[in-house]
Formats: sequence, structure tokens, C-alpha cells
Amino acid sequence: GGSRRRGAAAAKAAAAALPSLVALGTHDGDVLAWDLAAENESDALWRAAGAHEGAVRSLVAAAGGDVVFSGGDDGAVCQLDVRGRSVLRTLRAAQRPVTAL
Repeated sequence: GGSRRRGAAAAKAAAAALPSLVALGTHDGDVLAWDLAAENESDALWRAAGAHEGAVRSLVAAAGGDVVFSGGDDGAVCQLDVRGRSVLRTLRAAQRPVTAL
């Protein structure tokens, strides 16, 4: 459906800036990141569980870094350090879903 297309577009946006990283958001509010350069499978996947209350609607990777920003149905923007595996900050950006970053 439509939400699958939005998720695929967000994953492509994050992967474009970080070639060894693929990131995507889920309808449950999680952000997942796969490090394609990881030497073993257990280090490859990171999940920011519950980064958003509701669906993740947008993702963008910061140029030249390991930071991904996510926007969600909750009106928040999360700054995520995907290599350090942490949520750096959550900003309450809007009263409506954040559908583009």
C-alpha cells in the first residue's frame, strides 16, 4: 500500500548519503538501521525502538556523517546516531505528522 511506498522512499534517502548504511522507519515508530559494512551479522542491525509515538513518516541522513533524522506521526523529529546506536535528541517540531525533512 501507500505506507510501504513512503517507507521505501525514506530508506532510499538515508542510504544515498551513507553508502554502507540502510535505514528505515516502521509504522510502530521504530527506526531500523543496517550497517552493510559490519563484519558480523550481530553488529549489522540497530533498532531505535519507540523513537516515535506512531508511524515514522520521513527519514534523511545528514551529509558526511552517521546521523539520521526521522519525522513521525507524533510531530517529532528525532536525531539518531546510527553508528553510536543512540537517540541524540527528540524535538517536538509540529502539531501534525512530520512527512518531509
